[in-house]
Amino acid sequence: MQRGVSGEVNANAIGLERPPTPQRLAAIAEAAGAEVLRRVYGEGGHDITITNPAVSGGLVYHYLTLNQILADIDDARVFGGIHFRFDQDAGGVLGRAVGTAVYKGNLRKIDAPQ
Repeated sequence: MQRGVSGEVNANAIGLERPPTPQRLAAIAEAAGAEVLRRVYGEGGHDITITNPAVSGGLVYHYLTLNQILADIDDARVFGGIHFRFDQDAGGVLGRAVGTAVYKGNLRKIDAPQ
């Protein structure tokens, strides 16, 4: 990790531009959204494929659970040098709590259309 004179992170070994922000909890919004989706649709039994044809050869990601997606988000931020693992872990705990509060306090079940 390379830091500038003022302490801001400029870029890492793979050339990823990183924001000049201090360390903090990370991925709170992702974890909160995933928690709401998990409570609505369940954790597993999904068949989610994400592709990125802009990358040479194309990238294809296939997931069967929401936690697999969150693990990839966490890894990308850590391996990219944007956050430390403990930022991701702590942000995940807080995000799940936020998602739970949103689900329990604001969302209501609706009857499926017949």
